[in-house]
Amino acid sequence: MKASAEGHSQEATAERARAELHARKAQQQEHVAEQQKALAEAHLTDVRTLANSLLFGLEEQVRDLPGSTPARETLTRLGTQYLSKVSVEAAGDNHLQQQLGAAYLKMGDLQGQPGHSNIRDMDGARQSYARSVAILEPQVRANPGNPELRHLLTIATLRKAQLAESQEARDAGLTHARRMAEEQAARQPGNTQAQSDLAEALLAENDSECALCNRSREDVHRAIDIRQAILAKGPKTRSAQWELARAQTVLGIILVNDADPQALPWLESALTALNELAREEPANVQYKRDRAEALSAIAWSLPDSGRYEESRQRAREAVSIQEELASADPGNAAFRRDLSTYRAMLGQTLFMSGGASSEVMDSLAKAVAEATGLAVDQPRNPDLQRRMASFHLEFAGYLTYYTPERAAALAHLREAESIDRTLIRQHPGEKRYQRDLAALLPQLGDALADGKDASLALPAHQESVALWQRLSAESNAAFEDLRGLADARAALAGTYNSLGRKPEAITEDLAAVSLYERALGRNPKPIGTRRSLAETLSKLSLVYDSRSDFRAAVDASLKALPIVESDYTAHPGTEGATRALWRVLSALYNEDAHLGDFEGGLQAARRCVEIAEKYVAMAPEDHYHLILLRTSYNNLGVMYRFAARRQESLSAKLQAAAVFDRFPVGKLNALLQFEIAQAYLPEIFGLRVLEAQEDALPICRKAVSLLEPLVKGDPKNQLYRPSLVRAYRELALTARDLNDVPAYIENLEKMLKLSLETPTETAGFWRAQANAKLDIGLGQELAGQPVAAAQSKREAIEYFQRGRRLAQAPLSSAKQNLTALREIALADQGIAFVDERLGDLKAALEYRREAAAYAGQLSAADSGTAANRDLLADFDGAAARVQWLIDGSPNRVTPGLAQGWKLYSIECTNHNDAESGVAAANKAIEMESQLVGGSQAEARVRLASDLQQAGLAYLMMAHGSTGLNRQMALQKSLQSYSESRDQMAALKQASALPAAKVADLTAVAESIDNLKARLTALQAASRGER
Repeated sequence: MKASAEGHSQEATAERARAELHARKAQQQEHVAEQQKALAEAHLTDVRTLANSLLFGLEEQVRDLPGSTPARETLTRLGTQYLSKVSVEAAGDNHLQQQLGAAYLKMGDLQGQPGHSNIRDMDGARQSYARSVAILEPQVRANPGNPELRHLLTIATLRKAQLAESQEARDAGLTHARRMAEEQAARQPGNTQAQSDLAEALLAENDSECALCNRSREDVHRAIDIRQAILAKGPKTRSAQWELARAQTVLGIILVNDADPQALPWLESALTALNELAREEPANVQYKRDRAEALSAIAWSLPDSGRYEESRQRAREAVSIQEELASADPGNAAFRRDLSTYRAMLGQTLFMSGGASSEVMDSLAKAVAEATGLAVDQPRNPDLQRRMASFHLEFAGYLTYYTPERAAALAHLREAESIDRTLIRQHPGEKRYQRDLAALLPQLGDALADGKDASLALPAHQESVALWQRLSAESNAAFEDLRGLADARAALAGTYNSLGRKPEAITEDLAAVSLYERALGRNPKPIGTRRSLAETLSKLSLVYDSRSDFRAAVDASLKALPIVESDYTAHPGTEGATRALWRVLSALYNEDAHLGDFEGGLQAARRCVEIAEKYVAMAPEDHYHLILLRTSYNNLGVMYRFAARRQESLSAKLQAAAVFDRFPVGKLNALLQFEIAQAYLPEIFGLRVLEAQEDALPICRKAVSLLEPLVKGDPKNQLYRPSLVRAYRELALTARDLNDVPAYIENLEKMLKLSLETPTETAGFWRAQANAKLDIGLGQELAGQPVAAAQSKREAIEYFQRGRRLAQAPLSSAKQNLTALREIALADQGIAFVDERLGDLKAALEYRREAAAYAGQLSAADSGTAANRDLLADFDGAAARVQWLIDGSPNRVTPGLAQGWKLYSIECTNHNDAESGVAAANKAIEMESQLVGGSQAEARVRLASDLQQAGLAYLMMAHGSTGLNRQMALQKSLQSYSESRDQMAALKQASALPAAKVADLTAVAESIDNLKARLTALQAASRGER
């Protein structure tokens, strides 16, 4: 037993020893593990410290240094690797989570912070900012009183919103960031960081890079006040000074875009500060970039105040700065992108300040070359490829507007299309690339049509609509997709209208209006969308007007009016709001006149003058403001003329002519001289209508004297040439009215020669040249030059035929091209008229019948447009008249035959053959009088129209007469117009006057007023001579 107990005791002792040994080993292992853990944590801390130094320390030191892009690319690559590893280990560690959120924010800045040096990895930046927000949001919820966390989340939310692809996401993000910043600034009014974050949020909604943001001057002014307060509080750091300058630049650019003269002081203040910062730290890249931005904006604002040379100098300086930056850091995509932008802006500035076309084109060509090279160097960067497509699109616009290089413009649009389609194939789920293509296609379609065959534009427009429809098919479609579909349908409406397919144009415009309203129901803020809605309603009004549906036209304008009135009230004096309201009111006065509501029309026209006067008062030296005022007075004169208030009309016209008398026009730049000359042209027409040719003649000569040197000095500039063509025509017609036949022929020949130097291969162009040549021929008849006259008529036929062939091409490929049908019919009518004047009645009959057949097709395709029905009636009558002449003038009278004689009278008077015009009008009156019989309203309307035409023909005869013959012709004109007025007034009293004829009653009353004044002046002159 004892031995057994001792054995058990020994075993127990051994067991205890073993247990103690195991315990000691376990403690040793635990100690080793703790040591290893401590070493691992120390190692991780070292790595984290090193990574943070790279991201936060070294990056801050190099980001604004020249040539730092390779270093920042390396930092980005290393930082991405580091953040991927730390993200796994950071779970549950609040301190590390905060560091990680800040690191992702910094990474996003490296990749693509708006307005700062970055490596242009925008997709990477979006992902980094999104991760930063996702990490920081729960941290802020858990620690709502931590100001540093709130600061980081506010800025990360802001950056994420700035790069959002959807406007709704952008708006929501910016609103959320601003709300956080407002709350934190209210909690800590003395905290500089909180106030700075609020200023940053206020600016972000109005930054120049935010194309669709809602620009608010008040917000930017508030941001400037905050920056000034921070600077006053101190310390006066360079960073604080730079932030203030940046805010001032943002405000200046907003004002520049609104053509506000207050832009310049803000931009110059910002530039002064940036110049001082750059002097203190000359190697700082950010200061240089911002100086270039301010200089470019200043350059854009200076031409309006006549500072042309300074404008060009500032634009060139901006390019020079950016060239230096791009040269020092060729791998920096942002620098090269900015360089291409500033070169393009230099081209535009040269144009706006009257530079030669060659200079403009050279600058634009360099801009696109830089952008192309950038995309080629980084073919896998979708953001740069997208930017390249955008630049091709912009450059195509420059070429179209500034030059005759239509083929080159189309080539750039094709390049943009190719890039967009490639990006869609590479990224099939990315809506942004589909949106880019959908927005591009309408411009591509218009370029394909090139003003010649609108049917060529249809496929592109229809594909655009289809793309936007797919993008907006969901019930919660994004705002920009609804807006894009609205834009596309409005553009398609324009194409249908160009094709003469007006019912389809109306359908598309109405659909666009509904879509704009739906989009604004989702987000009522965007100014651009509200203005697009108003613009579409105005265009719809014009389509209704062209169909003589004047009531619908007025209703569309009235629907647009409160939109633009609200915009004008909210943004008084800004260019966009001012011109939008002015355009709607201008359309409204014209439509009121058609309805006979002269008081309403005068009210709208006077309001236009009032708006323009206020606009001029804001910037008295701005010539574009003065041009708007001049146009407003001219339009008021037109409205007084419609209301048969001749003296007031003449007074308004002369007020318009005097607007520029205070300026030495010859010292203005070329573009402004062109704009002013162009503004003279409608005044000349209005004065001729008022029988004030003596007043019109010096204005005509002034317009020609301005335009001739411009065309001679810059022959490739396609803006100047058409206006000089029109000026020659106005001078010719004024000379004709003053019975100066040699001057009439001379200026018509100048007009024709200038047009044929740069012919446009469209049916309308060649029809215009044919009519000009025919006018020359009939003028040569008056001048006693029969051989030359016959040759001119034959050449006129050749031009008509050329236009006819051009119209046939689109017709053969698109039977629904109603514009082509109309062009062929008009060309056939022109050929028929010339054939008859050459004595070939059989040929004339053949073409008259063909014209009637095409007019029949046109009317059948769109009988709702009154002009189509009228054209068919006119051309049927014209054919009946020639057949009547061939048949030997049988004793039969029909409404169509009378109509044919009236049309022939119109043709003769249009081509300055007043004698034949009088005879034809009297023949129409004779026949129509036989048909009136009792009180048949239709026949009485036709008779009134025939009498009106006789009044015009006698007036033309008076222009070509002198002495007693002139007075007699004027009296017969007055008698004819008076009889026409009496007929229409009686019909109106009986409610039998068609709405489309109300304007004719107005015109007749106006002509009577003018003739009475003319006769009174002649009689007074006659008494003075005696």
